[in-house]
Amino acid sequence: MSATVNADLFSKYFGNAPAIHILGFTFLAAELFLEDVLEKTRCNIKSEFANFHGNPKRRNRQQDSKTDKIV
Repeated sequence: MSATVNADLFSKYFGNAPAIHILGFTFLAAELFLEDVLEKTRCNIKSEFANFHGNPKRRNRQQDSKTDKIV
């Protein structure tokens, strides 16, 4: 994969817009996936919810509100 663009095609797409040419180098771009990078770097991301048990007071209120609506 390359990080360059086809200048003629780009210009034609925009109604033959003028283009300038600047000398330089092309740089290769690689497509990486997060899972592969994490594996290669041995990075272990712990979920922010791994130790989440919830708020017991809130759970009780939610359960109470369900039973209060029964008429």
